[in-house]
Amino acid sequence: MDGNEQAAPATPAAPGGELDALAVTRIVVRPMASPLPIGFFATAIATSMVACLELNIFKAADHQAVAYVMLSAFVLQIIVAIAALAARDTLVASLMATFAGAWLVDGLISLTSPLGSQHVLAAYFIIFSLFLVMMAIAARFKRAIFIVLVLSVPHFFFFGISSLTGTTWQADMAGVFGFAVAIAALYTAFALLLEDAHDTSKLPIGRSGAALTALHGSLADQLEGIENSAGVRRSL
Repeated sequence: MDGNEQAAPATPAAPGGELDALAVTRIVVRPMASPLPIGFFATAIATSMVACLELNIFKAADHQAVAYVMLSAFVLQIIVAIAALAARDTLVASLMATFAGAWLVDGLISLTSPLGSQHVLAAYFIIFSLFLVMMAIAARFKRAIFIVLVLSVPHFFFFGISSLTGTTWQADMAGVFGFAVAIAALYTAFALLLEDAHDTSKLPIGRSGAALTALHGSLADQLEGIENSAGVRRSL
C-alpha cells in the first residue's frame, strides 16, 4: 500500500462475528401516512349500507344505490391495499384487497343482476367467510382488526346463505352482524386516527406480540429477523 492509499473502513461486526445490524442500517422515511383509518371507515360505511338492506331499513328497490356505495368502498380499499403493500404489511394488504374485491363483486351483481347471480353470490360469500377465519387467526396479535374479522365471518356467511335461500331470519342475522362489524370498524378507524394524529395510543386496540413491538419496540427489536422478510430476501 503506497502513501496515497487509505484502508477501507472496517464493517462493524457484532460480538458473534456477524454484521452489526444497528451500525449498518439506514432508515429512509417514506412520505406516506397510515392508510388504515381510510380502510376501516370504508368498511364501516359499506357494511352499514348492506345491513340496512338486509334488515329492510332500506327498500329492496334501493339495492342499486347501495351498490354505488360499495363501489366507492372498493376504490378506497384497493388504494389502502396498495399502500399497505408498499408499507410491507401483508396482513393489511390482503385484508383490504379481499374486502375491496367483495364490495366490487356484490356491487356489480346488484347493478347488473346476471343469470345465476344468487347462487354464485352465495358460494362466493360462504367461501369468503372461510377465508376471513384464516385472516382472523393471522390477525390475533392485532385485537381490534381481529374483532372486525371475527364479526365479519358470520355476517358474510349469513349474507351468502340468505342470498341462496331468501330466508328472512338469515338476512336479519346478516344485518345484525353487519352493524356489529360497522361499529367495530368505526372504533378501530377512530382509534388509529387518534394514534396517528397524537403519535401515541389514545384508545386501546389490543396490540400484542409483534404488533406491540412494532409500535413500542426499539430499533434493534424492529431489525430482528429483517434479513428474512419479504423485500429483503432473494426469493419470496
